[in-house]
Amino acid sequence: MEIVGYEAGLADDVVSLYNRAVSGLPHCYPVDADRLDAAIGRVHQAAESGDSEDGAAFVALADGRAVGFVDVGVAQPREWGEGRQGVICFLYYLSGQRAAGQALLDAAERHIAEQDVPLIQAFPQEWRYPFYDLHAAYLSDRLGHIEGLLGMNGYERVRGEVMLDWPDFRPVVPGPPDSSADVDVSLPEGRGRLPGVRVRAEIEGTYVGQCACVSGGEYAPDQDAQEWVEVVDLRVTRDQQGHGWGRHLLLRALHEAREAGYRHAAISCHWHNDRALLFYSNYGFRVVDMTYGWGREL
Repeated sequence: MEIVGYEAGLADDVVSLYNRAVSGLPHCYPVDADRLDAAIGRVHQAAESGDSEDGAAFVALADGRAVGFVDVGVAQPREWGEGRQGVICFLYYLSGQRAAGQALLDAAERHIAEQDVPLIQAFPQEWRYPFYDLHAAYLSDRLGHIEGLLGMNGYERVRGEVMLDWPDFRPVVPGPPDSSADVDVSLPEGRGRLPGVRVRAEIEGTYVGQCACVSGGEYAPDQDAQEWVEVVDLRVTRDQQGHGWGRHLLLRALHEAREAGYRHAAISCHWHNDRALLFYSNYGFRVVDMTYGWGREL
């Protein structure tokens, strides 16, 4: 077993590993070597997440064949803990190649330890690859051998997101809870073929809530991705909760998305938000994946 630094000459082998890792995962699509090469070896994050530092990537070779890789760095987090933290953006090795997985994890931890940081996050949302799953996803529990390796090395689940789909959605929209409300619909353009959807409600000029959706094309150019709309923000002010506004805003936004040409809908909720899980499941969404962010102290 040999662990080497990632370089452009290994791009084809590593992209093959990545595409094998995500095969069959909801909302994950194959990428080409150029796209992965542009992402790997750097800590990726949303612009508002804070400062980050260039990272490193390592590849495991067995008899000269790439059998796994890890992408690691150090960054300033938005959440879990304080101060600079180590980040494992992605880790994958072929099932059955546990020695390779352990060697990759050891290399990642050595790299982080050399930069004097106290904590490591694995698969955090903030530094996900821009083409991996939808915006709230962590590590899918369908990659059980990766979860098992992390657990055997002292990592614990510190965050989680439930991913839900509503294929061929056809919502029935109830009227607004207050007939005097002003409900505004906009269709902002994004990177997808179809526009996003934003529904916002006010009563006599006072904000009530909103539901915002984006195209699956924000994450992948594949035709299948373009047919999915993702609900990324559903909120109602505290004083208006319990009156049916959440239901109206969600179903109205989905109705507008269907009118715009989308065929399928996706949404997610925090792993401990049973109220949201029950709410979404009551309106046609079904759980398709459980994803977890892992962490440990060094």
